[in-house]
Amino acid sequence: MDSSREPCPLTVGNREAGSSVRRVSRKLLLNRDINKYCRFIWRNSTSANFNRCGRASANYRTESCLGVIIPDDHLSGCVVYPHPDQPDLKVIKPDGAGLPDTDVLLYVKAQNSDKCRADSSLLAYSAHCQSDSEGRPVAGVMVICREPLSMEGFSHEHMLQTVIHELLHVLGFSKELFSKWTDRSLSSQMDKDSSHGQVIYTDESGQMRLYTPNINKALQTHLNSTHTELGAPLENQDADTRGFSSHWEARVLQGSIMTAMLAEPTLVQIDVITLSAFQDTGWYSVNLSQAQNLLWGESKTD
Repeated sequence: MDSSREPCPLTVGNREAGSSVRRVSRKLLLNRDINKYCRFIWRNSTSANFNRCGRASANYRTESCLGVIIPDDHLSGCVVYPHPDQPDLKVIKPDGAGLPDTDVLLYVKAQNSDKCRADSSLLAYSAHCQSDSEGRPVAGVMVICREPLSMEGFSHEHMLQTVIHELLHVLGFSKELFSKWTDRSLSSQMDKDSSHGQVIYTDESGQMRLYTPNINKALQTHLNSTHTELGAPLENQDADTRGFSSHWEARVLQGSIMTAMLAEPTLVQIDVITLSAFQDTGWYSVNLSQAQNLLWGESKTD
């Protein structure tokens, strides 16, 4: 990849793999940030144009995410309402062409960024950029660090698994998105501390856990446990100030594609517990038969 070129957009559609997006028929257009393109917003709740842009920012150019500039063709337009109560509007930027038959848009860029230079072991990193009205990510960016690509001992298999790992972060396995998951039926039925989001709770030992119906079921089966309130533990070592992590706890789920440090490529699996997590986001149709066998902790009894 050439970092001097435009980032390459990849679409993720409805395929016979571990999970697929519940399809939408309209073209995909990403939103512009009103706080960027607008100089001020009408805030009088009695005005007809309440919460609409009243003046455009002269400095606004376009949208970006994780250093990647989003093409205008992928963005909805933006308009200004010069008067608080009049319907007259001025188009600042028209709607882009949009992307037909597209559920998720991923921008991939290879570069030697500051973050890459700060950590020589880092192969890639990612972030989701926008979500739809149901909280599902519809756009994200993945940055692949250039330097490791030409280093001695570079492993194509390890890089491929890293890319899958980062893609799963973009699709929803992220501490920024856990609170947006829509299938929370089991959590709502249990007397759990939901102050950290409906799918996360802290157990009696202080361990943060993801607690959803299918995660719980998959973990019970994997560990051969009769415990009805297991919850899958999140990593402690890379947790933020809230105690949140975007990775499984390796002591329990070593070998999973979503642990913080991936094991040897032959040991890394796209496991049923991770796929069950995506099932419980409420955004995806998941084929659990595609899950790979996770050996670590398998059939461990109570």
